[in-house]
Amino acid sequence: MGEGRVEDTLDPDGRSVRTLVLMREPARPGDEVAAWPVALLHLNDGRHDVDQVLCVAEAEPFIDLVDATDLRRWHAEPDVWATALGRLSPGTAYRVTGCGSRREADQLVSDARHAYLRLTGCLE
Repeated sequence: MGEGRVEDTLDPDGRSVRTLVLMREPARPGDEVAAWPVALLHLNDGRHDVDQVLCVAEAEPFIDLVDATDLRRWHAEPDVWATALGRLSPGTAYRVTGCGSRREADQLVSDARHAYLRLTGCLE
């Protein structure tokens, strides 16, 4: 598992969209990993609500995971996965408050990309 960011996005706090990527082998800092979103983790650190996109790497054994409901095949409900993954996010003290669908994750990334393009003047 690795933590990362979606390039060319801007969240409401002015940062790139955060991701948590399930992968077989750890990535080194700065590595680019081909991945796609499967869910949206809703987190809270006691002061702020934060959303983090849960992604899976483009590799076996993740190739058939498409949405949070697919995590059931890994013998856990999406909320259970969300709680476990939230604890593994390095350097954070977040509490998982919920788990959203892939559609929610896609919408967050789309909105953040639009915000980035608007800020950089690249929006047509």
